[in-house]
Amino acid sequence: MTKECISETKPFFRHEIYHILNSALQHHKSKLSSSEKERLQLYLFEFNSIKKMTNSTPYSGEPDLISLVERIPFLNNRLCKNNRFLFFSSDSNYTVTFNPIFAFSAGTTNLDSLGEVNEFKRTSGGQILGLLGSRISFFLDFRDTKEWGHSYFPNGHRLAWPGAGYAEGRGESVFYDEAIAFINVDMRHFQLQFGKNQNRWGPANSGGLILNNTATSYDQIRVNTSIGKLRFTFFHAELQPFPRITQHMYRSNGVDREFYANKYFVGHRFEIQAHSRLQLALSETVVYGERGVQFGYLNPLMFFRSAEHYYGDRDNVALGFDLKYRATRDFVFYSELLLDDFSFSMLGSDWYGNKQAWTFGIRTTAFAKYVSGLLCMEYIHIRPYVYSHTFPINRYTHYNTNLGSMLQPNSEAFYVRYSGFIRWNWQFYLEGWRITHGSNLAEKNVGGDIDRAFDTHDSQTAPFLDGKLTVQTRLKASLNYTLFMNCTVHANAAWQLDNSPENRTASHITFQFGLSWNYND
Repeated sequence: MTKECISETKPFFRHEIYHILNSALQHHKSKLSSSEKERLQLYLFEFNSIKKMTNSTPYSGEPDLISLVERIPFLNNRLCKNNRFLFFSSDSNYTVTFNPIFAFSAGTTNLDSLGEVNEFKRTSGGQILGLLGSRISFFLDFRDTKEWGHSYFPNGHRLAWPGAGYAEGRGESVFYDEAIAFINVDMRHFQLQFGKNQNRWGPANSGGLILNNTATSYDQIRVNTSIGKLRFTFFHAELQPFPRITQHMYRSNGVDREFYANKYFVGHRFEIQAHSRLQLALSETVVYGERGVQFGYLNPLMFFRSAEHYYGDRDNVALGFDLKYRATRDFVFYSELLLDDFSFSMLGSDWYGNKQAWTFGIRTTAFAKYVSGLLCMEYIHIRPYVYSHTFPINRYTHYNTNLGSMLQPNSEAFYVRYSGFIRWNWQFYLEGWRITHGSNLAEKNVGGDIDRAFDTHDSQTAPFLDGKLTVQTRLKASLNYTLFMNCTVHANAAWQLDNSPENRTASHITFQFGLSWNYND
């Protein structure tokens, strides 16, 4: 956990990742175990500049990494030249690299008295990374995925698969493809990114409240700049609503041509290193649609809530605050507050319009002297109706996945995770969730579903955790072994217990094994 590093706006640019890793190695080397040092050096090798990675002598000036490469056989493998890329081409004006993507996993789940369910997942694709001159870089990650087994999959085209977007179901299997593709331009004082990517804001390990990366990537323009201890980020993106909202259509040669409503997503974020121990951030986002791009939302410095009022108060604006405080060398406390909607006069009441959420958490390395790793503990609280909106086009979703927390509104959760390295090539994590959710009743809307907004016929009182109360407990253990650069074998074991309001309980145990190469889930 490095000091004075504004590190809660993701994804990072590659040079930022290298700076963070290098800072950690230089300033905290004496506090790291041998396996942590070796793993950190591998990350430095991974995220170093492309020019240096593809240079014929990539290790010059890095004696620790040289000795590490000599000791670890897979770094000298003959499959990938320069130990990193399957293919690369480079001269003084450009660099282009390519790596394949492959992943396969097989799992079995014991569903109490219902027997076993076997599920399989296969992903294949490729990854291209390169430079043009000294200021332009580009990245492309494309992949196709098939999931199959004994579980039921929906039939039909134009489906939305959670976290993946557009999908095609065939009853016994589902197919979907994903892509991240963008160009970065370094303008010295700011960085411009154009393409298809994800965003994640906030310090919580369980995911940001205002912006998370559980949804698939989306087309966007993003600008980053840093001035001293201040960092600013702005993006304007286009989302995909689901189900589609048809604005007009016509029929040609027996086929219907539909024109769908546009949906846009805008955000900006100010971060400041207020003190060597304290980081503060202010974020704001807007979801709007069923019209063209609004120029007011293209202004990076505009106060979006004011712009929304200017446009008629018909959009979905969210305001977020987060902080991170380093109490000691081993303890970091952090919190995030999301204000989806509120009224000062009604704060503290059960009024349905009090749409807020918050997270409190702690990260510590205090137990690393026993087992090398990082412990995270968090509490998440999401009030009724958060993320929902009167107009479906303004729902806080991309396809059918929330842009914010993975939890539904009217929920609370306790989250704990311990992750670390047994050795440099053996990584593990232990994770636990306890989620309490108040879902809607057939006869009453309690604000427990992001897809069901407040209706004028609903009660204006929305107590927290009202409705059909369910409690879910999840435990998971994972072990990963690195075969060679970016090639990993993993094994997972998970247990889940669901308690329903009728005092019924259902539990299941899942075991999963897999192999991946250049694959990030």
